[in-house]
Amino acid sequence: MTSEWANLMRLSSPLVCALFLVACVPAQAQQANGWGLAAGIGSSRIKDTDGAAKFDGGAFGYSLEVEYRFSRNVALGAGAFSLGKASDQFDGVDTEIRARGGGVFARLIYPATGRVDLYGRIGGVIYHAELDPF
Repeated sequence: MTSEWANLMRLSSPLVCALFLVACVPAQAQQANGWGLAAGIGSSRIKDTDGAAKFDGGAFGYSLEVEYRFSRNVALGAGAFSLGKASDQFDGVDTEIRARGGGVFARLIYPATGRVDLYGRIGGVIYHAELDPF
């Protein structure tokens, strides 16, 4: 496998975002401020290619986020996620890869109606991967 996990972690931001957005509970759309909680579940896939050797494993992933809504238009939050433990053969060796991480975000909110909010999020995510040949 390549050094620095560069090729190993072809986990793009859309995959991480999709995991966060699989199932979410919005933070009180009618309330101007307060705490909110979001949880997500779904499948994840980790792929790597190093010359002729290929790794392509799927796993069950999950996420959990908490946020505080300061006003009708601004919320700050943090979350953690796991992309699970993917298994496959890499260059003839049975291999498991675990990926997990966390992030922080700001959410800008437009209350469209009394029950519906439109919002955009900006933030950052950091993750760590572990490789276990077995």
